[in-house]
Amino acid sequence: MELIDKTKQKAEGETIILEFLKEFGGHYKEKLYPEFRNPLKQKFIDLLLKEQNSRCCYCMRNLNANIKIEHLIPQSTKIQTEFDKYINPNTVLNKTNVCLEDDFIKATDPQTPPFPHTVAYQNMTASCSGVDFLSQKKAKHCNSFRGSNYIKPIFLDETLKNKIEYKSDGTLSCIGEEDTLQKLGLNYAVLKMIRRIWLYTNKDCSDLMKFDDSQKNIFLIRLEKEVPNEEYGMLKNFKNETYWNLLKKYDYFASYNKKTTSYER
Repeated sequence: MELIDKTKQKAEGETIILEFLKEFGGHYKEKLYPEFRNPLKQKFIDLLLKEQNSRCCYCMRNLNANIKIEHLIPQSTKIQTEFDKYINPNTVLNKTNVCLEDDFIKATDPQTPPFPHTVAYQNMTASCSGVDFLSQKKAKHCNSFRGSNYIKPIFLDETLKNKIEYKSDGTLSCIGEEDTLQKLGLNYAVLKMIRRIWLYTNKDCSDLMKFDDSQKNIFLIRLEKEVPNEEYGMLKNFKNETYWNLLKKYDYFASYNKKTTSYER
C-alpha cells in the first residue's frame, strides 16, 4: 500500500464528474452511481489507473482485469454521523470536496463542489476484485471483502510511509491500523506468501520475472528452508503455473526496499 496523491489530477477527475452530472440537467435521480456508465466511466477508470500506476489501492496487484471502483465512503452511507467518520480536513476527503449524496439530491439549488459521495472523484480509487485466488467465488481481500465496513482510508494519510511495513514473512503491518488491515483481508495467506516470495527474491538478488521452469523450481526448493512447516503447503502451490503467473502481477514488491511508499517517483 502506498500514499495516493489525489490532488495532481483533481481537475481532470472533477471535469469528468461535472460532465456526468450535467447529463441530468439538475433533475437528479434517486441514485446517481448506477447511471455512471461508459464512455465517462471508462475515462474515469483510466484516470484512476494512471494515478495509481495501475496498481490496486490496497494489495498493489497489477490491475489489467477485474477492476473495481472502490468508494472510500461506501455508497450505502446515508447517515451524517457515519459520513463524518471518514471526513478529515487534512485529506481530500473533506466537506469542501465531498457531501452526502442524499443532501446533494435534496438541495433546492445543489452546487458543485462539493460533489455527492457516490460519484466524487476524491472518494474513489481503483481496486482489484479480491476473488482470483484458488478459483474461489468468495472475495478474500480488498474491495469486495471489505463490503461497506468502516475503514480508515490510510493511503490518503501523508504519514503512511512512517507507519507501514512489509515484513520478511510477508506480513503487512501498519501502526494503529490493525483493524483496517483485517477488514481488508490484507494478510490473507496467499497475499502473505506472494510478498514473502518477492521479499526473499530481493534478498537473494534474483530476477523472478525472468525465471524459466528450472530456475523457478530451484528457487522454490531453496525457499522451502526459509518457511515454517505450516506454510510449506502454501509455498508448494507456486510450483503451479497459475499461482506463478499471479505472483508476477505483484512485481511492485520486486523493489519494495527501495521505495519511498508514495506513488510519486
